[in-house]
Amino acid sequence: MSDVNKGAPEGPYFKSALDRYERIGSAADDAVGLLFSHVSKNCSSQFDAVALKTLNDGQFSTGPLAYLQRCASSNEMLHAIEQASVPATAVASKNMALLEIRRRLGNGGK
Repeated sequence: MSDVNKGAPEGPYFKSALDRYERIGSAADDAVGLLFSHVSKNCSSQFDAVALKTLNDGQFSTGPLAYLQRCASSNEMLHAIEQASVPATAVASKNMALLEIRRRLGNGGK
């Protein structure tokens, strides 16, 4: 995640904020959602990778999925999200993200 600190205006603050929220735990879920919402205004492959890693780490799903739904735009990212395990409460969000990414890629609902 060190590359996240470079190249984007949010970079210097993003990693330190996410690290802090990870230490706080699930109580920081809303804050993580806001953090990813902020960076989704300027989609970046750097943040795509961080969102996927955060999702796969399993502590937070709502914010990373919302970011990926808005920003992910590659078949590789689509397949990685398909493989990601999410809590039952996030399955609908994952499915919506996948549908939107497929639409963006021109893959329809498949």
